[in-house]
Amino acid sequence: MREPLSWLGSWYRYRKRPFLNGHRNSTANITFNEFIEAYINENQPSFAKVGCQYKFLKSQRNETMYLFRYENLNPLNKFLEKRLNIVFSIMRDNESPKEDLFLSKKTYYKFCKKCSKDIQLYNSIRIDNSIKIE
Repeated sequence: MREPLSWLGSWYRYRKRPFLNGHRNSTANITFNEFIEAYINENQPSFAKVGCQYKFLKSQRNETMYLFRYENLNPLNKFLEKRLNIVFSIMRDNESPKEDLFLSKKTYYKFCKKCSKDIQLYNSIRIDNSIKIE
C-alpha cells in the first residue's frame, strides 16, 4: 500500500502528462491542492476519480492478504524470497516524474478527515514488516 497522499500525488503527476492535455482526466491546468479538493468532494470530476486504496484492499475479504508499504519494499522482497525460495530484487519502473506538491493546511485537514480509513490502514502496516489480513 502506498502512503495515501503520495499515492494521490502520483495520480496527479501521471495525469499531468502532455498526452492528456485537453482530456477530461488531465490535471495539467490545476494545482495539487485543487486536485485533492476535487478528490475529497462527494461529486468528483473525472480527473479526480482514481478510486480508493482502502476500499480496494478491504474488498478482498475472501482472501488472505499481506500488506507492505510501497515506500519500503525490502520486507516484501524478503517475504517473497522466503515464500518462493528464490533470490531476486524488486525494481521500480514507470514512476511519475518528481515534482514538489503543496497543500494548504485547510485542505490537508479535510483530506485527513475524509480519508481517515486509508491513513489508518497505511499506518497499521509496520515499517519493517507487513500485516496479514484474513
